[in-house]
Amino acid sequence: MRRLFLVLLVLLAAAPAAASASTVSVSTTHYVGDEKDLPDTYATVTWTAAPGEANRLTVTALRDRIVVYDHGAPLTIGTGCTPLGDGGALCLTTLPIEHVDLTADAGDGNDTIAFGGTVPSGRSVIDAGPGDDHITLGLHGFTTVDGGPGDDVLRSGPGNDTLLGGTGADVISGGPGNDLIVGDPASGPYSPDRLDGGSNTLHHVHSGVGDLLDYSYRPDPVRVDLAAGIGGATGERDVVRHFEIVEGGTAPDVLLGDDHDNYLTDNGVRAPATYASGSRIAGRGGDDLLIGGTRGGPPATLVGGAGADSISLNGPGRADGGPGDDDLSLVTAQGGTARCGTGVDQLSMTDRGALVAPHDCERLFTTHGWLEVTGIRPRADRLTLDLMLVDNRLDDGCASLAVRDGGPSHRLLSHQIRRADGNRPLHFIVPTPHGLPASVLISVADLGCTAIGGTLVVDSDGATRGTVRYVVRGPGS
Repeated sequence: MRRLFLVLLVLLAAAPAAASASTVSVSTTHYVGDEKDLPDTYATVTWTAAPGEANRLTVTALRDRIVVYDHGAPLTIGTGCTPLGDGGALCLTTLPIEHVDLTADAGDGNDTIAFGGTVPSGRSVIDAGPGDDHITLGLHGFTTVDGGPGDDVLRSGPGNDTLLGGTGADVISGGPGNDLIVGDPASGPYSPDRLDGGSNTLHHVHSGVGDLLDYSYRPDPVRVDLAAGIGGATGERDVVRHFEIVEGGTAPDVLLGDDHDNYLTDNGVRAPATYASGSRIAGRGGDDLLIGGTRGGPPATLVGGAGADSISLNGPGRADGGPGDDDLSLVTAQGGTARCGTGVDQLSMTDRGALVAPHDCERLFTTHGWLEVTGIRPRADRLTLDLMLVDNRLDDGCASLAVRDGGPSHRLLSHQIRRADGNRPLHFIVPTPHGLPASVLISVADLGCTAIGGTLVVDSDGATRGTVRYVVRGPGS
């Protein structure tokens, strides 16, 4: 008998422990508010794994129900759900499926999770937890996936998804939606990830719509080259493909585009308190949107390249449009300079201060007085200007134009007064019989005036619209 008892103890010790169970339930939340476009009631289907499980979860969102299976562990049925004969759960709700959120907490273990459905659901969240997890999405709504620690494989579906790899060497693939992908957390450690934005064809980068490769809040410099397919910090060696939008971090970054339309930003606008610029951003081909630099930071360099680019320099540095019809903006007067390049280009300054315009900028705009120079045509003996007073505040006013030599003498070249006709451009010809100076100072002011017998009589002073230093001749000309 004693021997039999010992044998039973050995057999019990060797037997596998009883599998713990994951749980699924439905909860309902009522919100009080008067937002007409938002529902007052949401339902949340929540699945939670037990510790020590390697789960194999499938969640399917149908027209009026959610079907849940866990083929890796028994499934405990909670409130709002009923068991199915094959071990699954049927979770019903009287709410439209777009008002139903899905939440999965996989905990530890190497888990496999698949979310799918035939109709758009609400917002879904998957926390894969530690382990080498495989997550596949097929939902049409908005899903956020956190892979957690481990070497994960995350695949987006048709929705606009956010995929966070967490620490580890991850493989992350976007789908046809506009996806946001983060390989490693800002705090590190950094591992070589394979990141693919997916087959999105409905992007519009100038509106911020497209697949986003997100290195924001990284404390270490990152280098991203979309044409070469590389990204990350020194030694990180991420492989990146099919992205339209790239966000750098809080350190000086190098962000290089490809021949498609790109939106590249070094994140100085989002995190200015902890941000040091000095980034180098180049769009290359395509119609790009480039944003970089910060107030008080080291100089940044933004180069558009070929295409109709929009470039916004938020601090010291240089903005270079390159070939194409470009729109350049110097957001501050802190030492930012511009070169427009070939094409019909516009240069603007949105902060107080004198705008210094190079010779290759055809249109100038400054919010300091709302002065817009819609055309500049320099010749050897004259300078032709087309000016517009945007948001003219005088019903029967005039525009006073003064053009001076931009050199040390500030010699007056021309002073003319014209009737301001609403928001229509005013045409001025400035004679320069002694030849064009290297630069001119263009000053415009509003004046109160009255037309008497074909003569304009000034009867009140107005507001200065602004002063533009225009570099008439390029180097060596």
